[in-house]
Amino acid sequence: MKNEKKKLHLGQIITVVLFLALCGAAGFFGARYIDTSLPNTGIAQKSMLFLFLILILYLACFMQIIIHEGGHLIFGLMTGYEFASFRIGSIMFVKKKDGIKVKRFSLAGTGGQCLLYINDYNDGNYPYILYNLGGSLNNLIWSVLAGILYLFTRGNRYLSAFLILFAAFGIAFAILNAVPMSGAVNNDGKNTLDLMRSSNARRCFYEMMKINALITKEVRLKDMDDELFVIPEKEYLNNALSASIGANAVSREMDKMNFAGVIEKGHYILQNAEGLIPIYKSAVKLEIIYAELVTENSQEKVDELFDKEVKKFAAVSKKNISVIRTQYAYSLLYENDQNKAQQYLTLFEKYAGKHPHKCEVESERDLLSYAKARYDSQNSAMGE
Repeated sequence: MKNEKKKLHLGQIITVVLFLALCGAAGFFGARYIDTSLPNTGIAQKSMLFLFLILILYLACFMQIIIHEGGHLIFGLMTGYEFASFRIGSIMFVKKKDGIKVKRFSLAGTGGQCLLYINDYNDGNYPYILYNLGGSLNNLIWSVLAGILYLFTRGNRYLSAFLILFAAFGIAFAILNAVPMSGAVNNDGKNTLDLMRSSNARRCFYEMMKINALITKEVRLKDMDDELFVIPEKEYLNNALSASIGANAVSREMDKMNFAGVIEKGHYILQNAEGLIPIYKSAVKLEIIYAELVTENSQEKVDELFDKEVKKFAAVSKKNISVIRTQYAYSLLYENDQNKAQQYLTLFEKYAGKHPHKCEVESERDLLSYAKARYDSQNSAMGE
């Protein structure tokens, strides 16, 4: 576990250093660009040019996010994958039975996500390198094209400034995603490396893709095949891809309302899955918290699980309907605060209407109802 934390911290340090270097370079060359472009002008004109640079900086970054996720899509489809969903920010295009639908969804630690799936497992020999590294490759391709175009547009200071920033962001995106690093979520390079090293990781990655595909087809976790949720042996849980199947197995027990299974599998994953990434770790803890609340409701156990990292995750995931469901149960069964619980219920309804998958909304509604029934039952027993 200590080695995993060191890797995590190293990945975060590299990410921060690269980000600061990019910002520093942008600031230095931006100031120099303003001085050389408008040498004999006043502060007002230079301020306008500065605002323009901020605008194109944002535009260049946003475009490179689209290009990155588009790279996963293009190279995935080229190598035999099928489309499940494509997300930029919170805007999500998801494949349903009656066509592509536009929904709203966000995931902490990600600016976008392209989810595809492949039908032929082929004993783990399915293509995965181009799909996973296609985003970085696409960033590099477009950055090179921008660099070539810059050579012919240096006379236009506005277009040339955009092209330079666009290319710089593309190279930065490629490095940050292709060089293996761990963080809130593992980057593409780290996932690719894990897939190359472990046949078990390739099996789990395939199963995760299949689970995602079934969810887009509105199949609930409890109705999927048991084989998709077999937790690997402890020796294979040292990478995020294998460990994530454990997190999915916990979620499936929750959908089945097998709360003893949630607690048992959840604690097993927390104790043994060294590769479990921070957001999945917090998500598993929240599932155990809900299970504890609607069963034993031990204040000591709930307090131990609801630590600083979980609270931080819940704060940044305030639109996540699973997180809202647990907060609703916490307000009722732990805090005995019906008004606060009602606020979470209102929040749930707000985001449930925008959620991309009806099957997940249905599951969460069942759990909300169960928590309310437990609360009513406890109050009735106390009244007697």
